[in-house]
Amino acid sequence: MRPLFTFLPFTAVAAQSARHVKARQASPILITNVTHQGRGCPEGWMAHDNDPDRRSTVITYEAFQVSIGDNLGPPASMSCDVTIGLRFPSGCTMATYDITFRGFGLVDSGVTGSATAQFSISSGTVSPSTGDPISFSPSILRGDNVNWIKAYNVASTTRLQGARELNLTVRNGMSLSTSNRNSKGNIQAEFLLFHVKSQSGC
Repeated sequence: MRPLFTFLPFTAVAAQSARHVKARQASPILITNVTHQGRGCPEGWMAHDNDPDRRSTVITYEAFQVSIGDNLGPPASMSCDVTIGLRFPSGCTMATYDITFRGFGLVDSGVTGSATAQFSISSGTVSPSTGDPISFSPSILRGDNVNWIKAYNVASTTRLQGARELNLTVRNGMSLSTSNRNSKGNIQAEFLLFHVKSQSGC
C-alpha cells in the first residue's frame, strides 16, 4: 500500500501541471492597436472599433474613394495602409486571419478598375502576400451604388518563440481607368474587417 501514497501526489501534480499547460496554451493572440497612413485614409477620416475580445476590429473609411470621367472629386487611384498591432503569447509561431474589404460604386460603360490587397508582417512571412484583386466593370457595378465585397484568408508564420508584439499591415488600393472621356465612374471603400481566426504552437 505504501507505493500508492507516493503515487497519488505525483498524479495530482501531473494533473495540475497539465491544467497549467492547457491554460497557458489557451492564451490568445490579441489586437493591441490600429494605425493607418495613405491618401485613402488621411488623419481624422478613418475610425476603428475593436471587439471586447480584442481579436476583431472594424476599420471604417470616410474618404477612401476614387473617381474618373470628370475634372472634380477624388483622383483615379488611391491606397491606404492599415497596420494592426498583435500581441503573440509565448510559443505562437503560426496564425490565420479573416480579412474582408467592402465598398460600393457605380461605373459607366467603358470604365474599368480594380481593388487590390497586399499583406505583410514585421517579422516572418505571410501567405498570400497579395490577394486576388476585385475587377470593376459596368456588368458588375450597374445601377445605383452597387455593393462589392472581397474576403481573404491570410496566414502568418514566424520563428520567434517568446511572447512578442508584431505588426501586420494590410495595404488596400483602388483605381479606375477609361478610354472614353465621356464615361464616368466612382468607387468607395466602406470598411475593412480583420479577425484573428486561429493560432498554433501556443
